[in-house]
Amino acid sequence: MNYKYNLEEAELKNNKAVYQGEKITQLNNLNRFLYVVYYVLVIISIFVLHYNFQLSLPLLIVASLVLILYPLFLYSIEMYIYNQYLYVMSFVYGIPYVPQ
Repeated sequence: MNYKYNLEEAELKNNKAVYQGEKITQLNNLNRFLYVVYYVLVIISIFVLHYNFQLSLPLLIVASLVLILYPLFLYSIEMYIYNQYLYVMSFVYGIPYVPQ
């Protein structure tokens, strides 16, 4: 085997890694910003529920918990639905099912 060091290919891969690192940082910042926006909207929604609709305290607590914990459970629900879809498609196409 003849292995040669190709400087152009190495620089290209390095530039790609730097670019991907920057994109990941940008996406993480966007994700953090969207979480902040979501929780600000949750706080506003809780105040609106409390002052405009005069909900009882237990109902307000349950509604608040649902709104606060929604992002935490959403990923699990999405992955469950996605895995069920993959499972059904494995039967349709006759390929082995590999859960993700």
